Amino acid sequence: MKNVVLVGWSQGVQDVAAYVEQFGTDSIAGFVLVDSPLSSGPAEIKLHPESSERLFELMAVYAAHPKEYYAGLVKSIIKHEISPEQLHQLTTNSEKMSTTSGLAMLVTDLFTVDRRAVLKKLSKPTLVVASAESKELESQREMQRSIPNAQLEVVSEAGHAVFIDQPKKFKPDENGRPKNPGAINGGFYKKSADMPAQYPSVVVGVGDHQGGHARKLRKRAAKSLASQWRYPATAFTFRF
Repeated sequence: MKNVVLVGWSQGVQDVAAYVEQFGTDSIAGFVLVDSPLSSGPAEIKLHPESSERLFELMAVYAAHPKEYYAGLVKSIIKHEISPEQLHQLTTNSEKMSTTSGLAMLVTDLFTVDRRAVLKKLSKPTLVVASAESKELESQREMQRSIPNAQLEVVSEAGHAVFIDQPKKFKPDENGRPKNPGAINGGFYKKSADMPAQYPSVVVGVGDHQGGHARKLRKRAAKSLASQWRYPATAFTFRF
């Protein structure tokens, strides 16, 4: 497969990093990392002792009372109230993971491998999505600053499951394009202190992005700063 966008949420962010370490980025069009920084491996215990201690305490609860653990977990990651039916469905689906496998994945993902070196290898456009209420928000800001061509979207009024609390932020329009103004679907990028090297950017629509328009852009540009990038089924970008 080519031009794949890898999306990782929570522990899935570590899976994205593991993929890049093993296979590189040649077949990847972009990355979306949702509400989790990359693990620092064994150093995590020294860097974040309180959160590490709390996580080990929760692992003990998970091992002894998995059903109750999952029910509490689902409630804790969703800010807005959900129906009893939704809670039951999410909890039931979570329980399909065996406790032994779940504990092994937690320890392996978060405490055994330092993934931070992967940040410089994320050479394709990257979107970091973080809950405004995340205790790891600053770590995610730092992660975004360490990734070339990365942008940060902080979602307010959302828990860890940002896509459940704020589904409209993730839902595209009928053409598969983002609904919010700016970025890929038109307008100006908002100036951000998290992106010190940010240049003025304008997004415009053209009828032919591979023929005459592209040639005119290249001809009139004084200097090209980056090669052409493709956003799957959405757009091409040129940076000069």
